[in-house]
Amino acid sequence: MAELVPLQRSRRAWIRRDDLVARLSRAQADPGLRADLARIAGETTDDLGPIR
Repeated sequence: MAELVPLQRSRRAWIRRDDLVARLSRAQADPGLRADLARIAGETTDDLGPIR
């Protein structure tokens, strides 16, 4: 025997603008992230040539 019930969403699909701004002000990315990514990725991908 089983009971079929609707799934409950674990979080809201939409977030109010004010809530998003508040969350972003509390949870910024690591300040050194941009420099780390630039070091790992290099300047460009021009040396890879065209995608076929």
